[in-house]
Amino acid sequence: RKWAQAMRDDDNFAVDHKKLQERIYCLNDAQLMVGDGRSYGAGYIRWSGSRHPQAADLCNACADSMEASVSAVNRIFVMTGIDLAVITESLKDKQIRLAVADLIDEADRHEQEAVHALELLLPVLPG
Repeated sequence: RKWAQAMRDDDNFAVDHKKLQERIYCLNDAQLMVGDGRSYGAGYIRWSGSRHPQAADLCNACADSMEASVSAVNRIFVMTGIDLAVITESLKDKQIRLAVADLIDEADRHEQEAVHALELLLPVLPG
C-alpha cells in the first residue's frame, strides 16, 4: 500500500534526476521481488495441491491469486518499459504513475485473496 502511495506522490518524482533514478530502482526492485516471489510461490502451492487432493481447490485458488498479482506487476513493465531512459521519461508523466499505482493496488488485492486462501488452506493440509 505504501508502494502505491509513493507512486502517487509527486514529490517522489521531482525533476531532480538523481531522486527520480532512486525511485526507478525502488520500483524495479519491488516489481522483481513481487513478480519472482509470487511466481515461484504459485508454482509451489499448485504443486502442493497436486500432492494433496483434499487441498487441491484451495491450493489452486491461492496460486491463481498469486499469478494474478504477478500479472498486474508485469503490466507495469509493459507500461513503463524496461530501459532506464524510457522508464525515466515514463515516470515523469503523472498519468502513467497513477496507472502504475492502480496496478499496484490490483496486485495487492490479489495478494489479499491469496492470503485468505492460505488461511483456509493451512488447516486442511496434513501435519
